[in-house]
Amino acid sequence: MQTLHAGWAWKLASDLKARRLRSIAGLSDFERISKRRLPRVVWDFVEGGAGDENLLVANQMALRSVRLAPRRLVDVANRRHQVELFGRVYAAPFGVAPIGLANLVRSGADSALAEAAVAANVPYVMSTAASTSLEQICARFPGRTWYQLYVARDRAITIDMLYRAQACGVEVLVLTVDVPMPGRRLRDLRNGFSLPLHLSTGALGDMAMHPAWLFDVLRHRLPTLANLAPYSGRGSGVRTLASLQASQVDPSLTWDDLADLRKRWKGALLVKGILSAEDAQLALRQGVDGLIVSNHGGRQTDVVHPAVAALPSVIDAVKGRVPVLLDSGVRSGSDVARAVALGARAVLLGRGLLHAASALGRAGVAVALDMLSHELDVTMANLGCTELEHLRALQRSIAPERLGG
Repeated sequence: MQTLHAGWAWKLASDLKARRLRSIAGLSDFERISKRRLPRVVWDFVEGGAGDENLLVANQMALRSVRLAPRRLVDVANRRHQVELFGRVYAAPFGVAPIGLANLVRSGADSALAEAAVAANVPYVMSTAASTSLEQICARFPGRTWYQLYVARDRAITIDMLYRAQACGVEVLVLTVDVPMPGRRLRDLRNGFSLPLHLSTGALGDMAMHPAWLFDVLRHRLPTLANLAPYSGRGSGVRTLASLQASQVDPSLTWDDLADLRKRWKGALLVKGILSAEDAQLALRQGVDGLIVSNHGGRQTDVVHPAVAALPSVIDAVKGRVPVLLDSGVRSGSDVARAVALGARAVLLGRGLLHAASALGRAGVAVALDMLSHELDVTMANLGCTELEHLRALQRSIAPERLGG
């Protein structure tokens, strides 16, 4: 009887997932499902930005303000989206951005994001603040994981993380440089968000109103900062790991530290968080292999440029010497086309794909990646482009009144 009941429950869940997948037309649909599924404290952690969240809005508005002049009467029957990055050819010019505490939205979200990215042959960047360890992900997907690094105040931790990444076969290291201090995210402050979660009666009641998420948490427990576990002592809990992470944020990080990291890391090294031509040139002098124009998705401060507004000056400064990628504000395949047209070699997406994982797990991420590819394909065809290079050759404009930030 128990087996019959379990089988019925599995079929019901499977049918529900299939119906939801059929209702998905764009990444915003995953966002809608995710918002219904997650309690407010978790939703706000994912969607929130720093300060008054002006930059959160400006990132997307700036991308949408990019206009391209199409070429007509071009044979676009056959189109190619492949892009070469650091010795590997990927199926499309987009991938999964580093996402901290992804498993907070659904257990196994880290693995779902990695598995779907590898299956779609697009980059997957694992975060230092991931809920699953680097070793676990790399064991499942050897040679396919990029690793995003925060330099710790205790440099011995950073050096050990480099050794771990090398031992795991990581080929691309992404150094994030835009977190000298944790940003002030007002939603989290108002909700009292912390690790471990300390919740008010109202927040607990809200969680009870989201049974799918709550059952998942009760079954698998709240996530922890798995990559920091080796440095906090055996058996350390979420509180200890969260305290360790907070204590290791280093506001004294300088270009000298990047130079030291360049000497130690033998693989491809990218710097993430560049928003000026001057910093792009300084990074190149240190021998980096690529740059990611990013403002941390608006989560650190709301007074800097939207990422896509900073992209052209960085592209001009680099002059084709290394690939320049973009993240922050990308939510569709047409956004990918806009970024590529402005010179980005590829883009990384965070929130949009995390919502897909929250809504429907690995199947959701797979559909989201396929959807992005299809949207990019349709956009290219309607612009008269059969290659990514053709996008870069189009006449383009950015409405200055829309850039904000």
